[in-house]
Amino acid sequence: MAKLKVTPDNETFHWNNVNPKNRRTGDCVTRAIAAFLGQSWEQTYRELAEYGLKHATAMNCPETYVPFLASKGYEKHKMPRTACGTKYTGKEFCREIAEPGTCYVVTMANHLTFIAPDCRINDIWDCGDKCVGNYWSRELL
Repeated sequence: MAKLKVTPDNETFHWNNVNPKNRRTGDCVTRAIAAFLGQSWEQTYRELAEYGLKHATAMNCPETYVPFLASKGYEKHKMPRTACGTKYTGKEFCREIAEPGTCYVVTMANHLTFIAPDCRINDIWDCGDKCVGNYWSRELL
């Protein structure tokens, strides 16, 4: 079995996988929200699955994770735009919007990622070139 390549760290990215089996799978919603809430992947998976069951929605779709985050007390922020109206990339969000000491869950096209309090994307691949959609923030105490 070939070893999977790990994306090297850089100014706006840190390779991190909170999946307990270190799998690189379609679990970005669980990984991002677990890191954002500061809880285990297992607990987050369980909570999202229970929420999805209760509301008859898939746990990795916006119909589940948007109200799930709201139920935890987090407000969704609209997609940020630059002064000329263009979208920010993940890298630009890290450099220009993210504040040290605050963490973020950020939507991107077909992906959810976590931006850590050091203003770097923490994920299993560098999605910094993708455009940022809506996001949630949480200040650390």
